[in-house]
Amino acid sequence: MLCSALLSIGLLYLFRDLPKLFGASEHVISITKNCIWALVFILPAHLLMRLFTALSQVTENAHKVLLSDSIFFILKIILSYLLIYGVALFSIPPLGAIGALLATLIVRWFMLAVYYLFFLEKSYIFIEHPERSVEDSRQSLRMILKIGIPTAIMALMDVVAFCSVAILILPFGSVVSAAHQIVASTGGFMFIFPSSIASAYSILVSRSMGSRNMEEANKIARQSIWVIMAVTGSLSLGLWLERDLIVTFYSDDLAVQILAASLLLIVCMSHFLDGLMTLLTSLLRCWDVSILPMLIFLVVVLCFGLGGGWWMAYNGLYWQDISISAMGIYGFWWMAAISYLVACLLSAICFNFRKQLRGF
Repeated sequence: MLCSALLSIGLLYLFRDLPKLFGASEHVISITKNCIWALVFILPAHLLMRLFTALSQVTENAHKVLLSDSIFFILKIILSYLLIYGVALFSIPPLGAIGALLATLIVRWFMLAVYYLFFLEKSYIFIEHPERSVEDSRQSLRMILKIGIPTAIMALMDVVAFCSVAILILPFGSVVSAAHQIVASTGGFMFIFPSSIASAYSILVSRSMGSRNMEEANKIARQSIWVIMAVTGSLSLGLWLERDLIVTFYSDDLAVQILAASLLLIVCMSHFLDGLMTLLTSLLRCWDVSILPMLIFLVVVLCFGLGGGWWMAYNGLYWQDISISAMGIYGFWWMAAISYLVACLLSAICFNFRKQLRGF
């Protein structure tokens, strides 16, 4: 956990001057650097909270995670509003984007302390374990790292991909950047639901496999696919139907609203596919298949999706009878949706042959 935090902080510091390379204004560069410093202090608390909530989930206390996340979300909304727009009564000036990150920083550390004091199952942390040989400990560590490292790489690359898009679209102007942030934030919020469902079902499948009940594990795995498709499909449909209303919550600028609303169609498709891919990846880990999903994600989503998105955004496609002009911001989002579709198909094939692929 400490290594992950240090690596993430190091990457944030390393790429702090990227906006300058892409022609961002001094104002944007200043805001970006302040945001990066805020993220440096947010990351350790975020990673520790992930560790605590994982312990609660495996000890069948997922309701505590739900309660904690709900409290965090409510407090974050309230404090973000106060810091973004300021409070004259308490002489708090409007802080804009920095206020949102500052609110996240304060609430995240506050909820980390609250979770440790009142929610965390500390008896499992400090329980005395029987003596184990050095070789047994090394074997357990290897098993954990075999699943943990690919999972961490996928999470890191996912963040890198979204951050890269935010930087690569800077030459398109403030309207495009604002619309992108709206749809990215909306998609990120919606991802909470399939991510939680995937985590819950992977625990149920692992528990069935641990009790040697493979028939039940397969049944739960198949059921989870239908559930995730129903949930993500319903959320995507609701988002599409209410897209014009949702964008008004973020901005009063008509140009931003129109562009964001048009991008939300692509987000709806991406959300459905991303949720399904997340579930398939989690289920594959239950069968000790963790390296292949990572390779699929890196090659398809990062290289084809991000790299292809950049190409389509700035250059378009001209090959034989195919002629597609530069698509701007749409290039990134359409290529992301297509890459998620390909990744889903490949992950589904891996899931179908999960028993034969065990160990990969």
